[in-house]
Amino acid sequence: MSSGPFFVPSVIPNNTQSAMTFYVSPTGSDLNSGLSAGSPLRQVNTALDRLRSFDKIRHLMTIDTAPGSYDGFSAQGLHFDFLTDGSTAGLFIKGALAATTELTQGTATGTITSSVTGSAATGTFTQIVDSAQNWAVNQLKGKLIQWTVGATTTVLVILENDATSFRCTTTSAGPSAGTAYTVSDAGCVADGAPVYLSGNVPTLTTAASAASPCQIIVTGNITSPLTTSIRIEGFRTSVASPTSTNRGIFCDSGGGNVAIGRCQVNSMSAGTPIQLLGSGTVTLTAVVALSAGTVAMIAGGSTLGIAPNVSLNGVLLGSSSTTISSFGGSHGQGVTMFNTQIDGPIGINIVGSCNLSMSSAIRILNGSSQGIRSRSSSSSFGGAVISLLSGSGLVMDGRSVGLELNGMHHAEFVGNLILSNCTRGIVCERGSSCGVSAGSSMTATSGAELTVDELTDTLANMRAATPKAFKNPSYFSVIYE
Repeated sequence: MSSGPFFVPSVIPNNTQSAMTFYVSPTGSDLNSGLSAGSPLRQVNTALDRLRSFDKIRHLMTIDTAPGSYDGFSAQGLHFDFLTDGSTAGLFIKGALAATTELTQGTATGTITSSVTGSAATGTFTQIVDSAQNWAVNQLKGKLIQWTVGATTTVLVILENDATSFRCTTTSAGPSAGTAYTVSDAGCVADGAPVYLSGNVPTLTTAASAASPCQIIVTGNITSPLTTSIRIEGFRTSVASPTSTNRGIFCDSGGGNVAIGRCQVNSMSAGTPIQLLGSGTVTLTAVVALSAGTVAMIAGGSTLGIAPNVSLNGVLLGSSSTTISSFGGSHGQGVTMFNTQIDGPIGINIVGSCNLSMSSAIRILNGSSQGIRSRSSSSSFGGAVISLLSGSGLVMDGRSVGLELNGMHHAEFVGNLILSNCTRGIVCERGSSCGVSAGSSMTATSGAELTVDELTDTLANMRAATPKAFKNPSYFSVIYE
């Protein structure tokens, strides 16, 4: 018997051929095509299932979501690639903003009367005034303010308000008098059936047993090149009766970039509103997480894990205990903060090799314990570096300790540090150090002081103008008057 050549049938890859938009609406059906606004799908997850049918995504995929309530969804199992002609791959889950319906006094729309420009150097945010309003104090906190000038729409987070004005996450000049505005919430609400994680492992399960229920998940995607991004905007998560395992948003960036913007994760009495993992970059812009739970945001899964690089831009975070818990591990982590406010007993808790960089106005308020605490449980996880950039202002108010460094950590202030109503301003222990560079300032009120333990390790690193010093055998203290 003779044998001839044989052939293996080729398998044609099922890759995207062009950019696509799927439409999702509360009035839609998951039996529809979803490819037009007149034939929308019902759930975001159904659109994601359609995308998972492709071998590779080589173009921008958009899921255009109308305001309304939806089940939780998971952007998982997607393979992003790129074309040689330079087309950009990516996924944009596009929600919408809607005028808030939650005001007890005043209105959600109005016209700006005037504004008072903030200052990065003093850590103060811009104030917007509408003298015709009668808002209840701080009922706008955590809402999103938007206005349009020409072709540009600005969306910021409201940090506080009185009857006729509010402050928002910018130090730039506000719009001119007569500009119309809307106080908004994210109009797409993920408050239906959750999706699940098995613990912190990025493996989805379909049953609630021994799993973490989440409203929004990003995990388990293949990205090539590393610049490929997943973008989510205009969503609000809501959990009626959360437990300690609940997550509002769980994001494992893998090696890619994830951008989350104009989102609200509020009213969680337990669980974690936002948890970020992976070795890529996660950017939060105009995001709010105000939680009665113990942690508002976890960046990094454990001290041994690879932590993401995190960028906070115009963000408001708050919790009943530790607002940001950042685990850099031995691999290191970068956290950058710009025009951000943090509320809670402990503002930022750093464990491991984390580089925290702050710029423009940063405010750490409404707490009783440390503003920033950087500690190492062992020598292998030391080396955190905390910096405040030139022209910026960091305000820490009402703290037992403004900044605590323990275990080979370093802080460098090139901008202005403002300590208000702090029992102790800065504490350095176990070989940590702190520097205040030329041209910057350190201002303390109501008895705040600078305390340095282990004098021989740290005295050479203290640089400040005209301190009033007190010494004893165990510590060195500088009180700024």
